[in-house]
Amino acid sequence: TCTAFGSGQTGATIYVYVETATGLPTTTAVWQTSVTGTSAWTSVGPIDVSSIVTSSTTTYYIKVAFEVTGVNRGDTYPWTVGFDNVRIEYGRPSEGYMAYDYSSTPSYVVMPYIPEHTIYGYVYYSDGTPAANAQVNITDPRTGITITVYTDATGYYSTDISTLRFLSGDTINVDAYDSTTGGNGSNSTTVDTSTTRQQVDVTLNTVVPELSAMAAMAVAGLLAVALRKRKH
Repeated sequence: TCTAFGSGQTGATIYVYVETATGLPTTTAVWQTSVTGTSAWTSVGPIDVSSIVTSSTTTYYIKVAFEVTGVNRGDTYPWTVGFDNVRIEYGRPSEGYMAYDYSSTPSYVVMPYIPEHTIYGYVYYSDGTPAANAQVNITDPRTGITITVYTDATGYYSTDISTLRFLSGDTINVDAYDSTTGGNGSNSTTVDTSTTRQQVDVTLNTVVPELSAMAAMAVAGLLAVALRKRKH
């Protein structure tokens, strides 16, 4: 069962991780589910982690994380979260399972507040012209979450990335795409929480559409001249 307390809380997500180090999870969850309040006992699994648990001499840690959803900027931070009645069974199907129960008293933890952090920048064509209305995908590979925004008339974009659930030091990938020319480009940065804004510019591998059309017309003109010369 799980209970979350906090202003603005509308639900929560439970994550399960299997990792080789203690501390906050740094990998992709092996399982997750959404809840909206206290829930009845639910059995889950088995969850196949054979691609992670590959050594018989390594210590692996099973981590259960709880994330509050329905967050608004005006909400009170942080939240207090309680875990109760947790049972984890682990082992190999062919060898049977061992169990770990945590049900004596709830375990209360304080969820850290992820501050607002802005990624912004410009998207350019290869000749340096701003790319208007280009699609910009901003991804944290650790969480696998992506935010999509579009550039304005000056090629500028800006967005708060707190919904990526980033940690300090995470790599943030910025990929841009222009549907008019089919051009694309990418760049990346490392989250620096000593500041609240980081600039990431992207250059596409195509030129501005007007120039592309002019170039095509020039080539067609040269071809026409060449054909005329051959006729004479």
